[in-house]
Amino acid sequence: MCLTTFPIVYKNQSEIDLVIKNFNFFLKKCEEILIKPNSNNISKEDFIIIINRSIFYLAYSNINIVHYQERYQQLLKKICDKFLPQYSIKKKSVSKIEKIAFCARDLDLKHTVIKLFKFLMDYFVEKNYEVFFYSYKKKNFYFENNKNVKFFYADNFQKIQLNIIENEIDILIYLDIGMSRYNTILSNYRIAKIQISLWGHPVTSGSKEIDYFITSELMDPKTNKKNYTEKLIFFPGLGINYFYNHIVNYNFTDNPPKNFVTCLQPPQKISPKTINFFKKIIDKNNNLNIIFLGLENKYINLSLKKILEAKINSNNFTILNPLDHENYCKLIYNSKIILDSVDWSGGNSSLEAFYFNKPIITFQGYNLRSNTTSAFLKVLNLEELICKNEDHFVEVFNKLYSNNDFYVECVNKIKKNKSNFSNQVSNVFLDNLINKIKSEIAIGRS
Repeated sequence: MCLTTFPIVYKNQSEIDLVIKNFNFFLKKCEEILIKPNSNNISKEDFIIIINRSIFYLAYSNINIVHYQERYQQLLKKICDKFLPQYSIKKKSVSKIEKIAFCARDLDLKHTVIKLFKFLMDYFVEKNYEVFFYSYKKKNFYFENNKNVKFFYADNFQKIQLNIIENEIDILIYLDIGMSRYNTILSNYRIAKIQISLWGHPVTSGSKEIDYFITSELMDPKTNKKNYTEKLIFFPGLGINYFYNHIVNYNFTDNPPKNFVTCLQPPQKISPKTINFFKKIIDKNNNLNIIFLGLENKYINLSLKKILEAKINSNNFTILNPLDHENYCKLIYNSKIILDSVDWSGGNSSLEAFYFNKPIITFQGYNLRSNTTSAFLKVLNLEELICKNEDHFVEVFNKLYSNNDFYVECVNKIKKNKSNFSNQVSNVFLDNLINKIKSEIAIGRS
């Protein structure tokens, strides 16, 4: 159990270092056990515990996790091979691509990765590929009335595994490896000719069976290839075409906004470094109250409260209980400024804030997961809200908070440019990409 249990919030870097040290110790011990011939030291009970957990929260420790992801995936596959039938195919060359499959924890439009990559699903459906959708939760999905697509729901990942093999899928696209524990396991098996992971969960899968990782040229530096086990495909711009048609047109305009200062990111993104940045803002603005969003787990919220109180006066922050989407959007509407988390930037939450024309102050990061909001701001022509360090963060906040002309200028840029989010990746690019992948597989380069 300790192998896959991680804190969600941390007091300081020392706590993070200790967790990583312990995780490395448990990995090493498990590896030693499994190396032994005919080892029976892992019980069926241990196996059930491991496959029903994930290392999702490891990535939020903000270390370079490719080494740990790779070792964990290798360990996970060895454990699964010990207790489960082994279903896989041999990797084959591809002369034509006809069958495309998407696999996600659920296919509801409320799921962040569906909002981000709906455009890619639209592309394959509109191009008349035979498209399959696989999910572990049966929920409403906007393609369900389309006769050209097929849906398969199962609460058992092996049922999905077998169905993908039986349908002889050409390209299997995982939407949420790392977020979904079953897809994390499934990604260790060759069940389609070409297997791809998207940046909805912006870290490497760590699996040698995932051929490509689709990333964004505006978010991911080309020098970051070493942080992935997959071959990288850089989509142009943001790497998505984002539309706002999932947002109900809530009418909040009867009352003027309340000018909150809000951080829309969940507790696991509120790193010690983020808290230090926010503390510096409060030190210069004693009457400021920053709003945070809590989780359903009250103990996590209490832990976050204690960590914040160690650095920030309790009068200077508020932690809200989880909100439904309408009240979440109302919070954004009532906010004057959105503060981004530093090490793991906002994705869909930032895009939804821009829908309400709210400026976001962010930090120029060094990898995909820390650069999402900075990439959005570049598309909006708002690079003046991308900060280089703590002092710059405070400087930009103070200007945005107190200089109305600057604030209005930023809002107007959002209004003018946010439509650009929907035209980042062209069909011509996707057509050429499919041909390129097909040729690379044919000559064994993937």
